[in-house]
Amino acid sequence: MVSDVLWRSALLVGSGGLVALPLGLALSIWLDRLLQAMPGIPANLRFFVFEPRALLVYIALLAVTMAVAAVYPMWMVARLPISATLRAEVIG
Repeated sequence: MVSDVLWRSALLVGSGGLVALPLGLALSIWLDRLLQAMPGIPANLRFFVFEPRALLVYIALLAVTMAVAAVYPMWMVARLPISATLRAEVIG
């Protein structure tokens, strides 16, 4: 049960992280074009530049977020009396 909670947390955080990547890329392209259209801004100036190191930091933060989000639910599940809980679900 505890590993199930961990995997669910990984699925939720991971799917959110995967959705955020293309959304962030699209938003950065749109904002970059908007800012470059301002008067007095040089044509070759870029406001949002992709850096591989930033992607690694993002992935590390997602992993930490997943672990932190799963700690309390995992602790709660580990403390539950599984057989009594399942019996109460069937009877109730």
